[in-house]
Amino acid sequence: MGSDFVGTPSEVRVGRLSATCPSCGQSSLFLRAKRRRQRKADSLLCAGCGAEHFYTALLEQVTRRTISDAQSALERARARRKKI
Repeated sequence: MGSDFVGTPSEVRVGRLSATCPSCGQSSLFLRAKRRRQRKADSLLCAGCGAEHFYTALLEQVTRRTISDAQSALERARARRKKI
């Protein structure tokens, strides 16, 4: 791991959902860049494959999954309501 990244690996998490690395799809652990900009613009390094990603891209991934999960739940609820 490059010297531009520090700290212990951590997850990009919103509630119970965590982002996974878009490159390897395996790891959900990331290291934060030494160069501190605004948190949303920080680069994160995948602890598994070493690919670099922006915090906002990982956050967007979790947001899209949350929206998809909510839409699926609504569709299931509507289907159950129609059966009654």
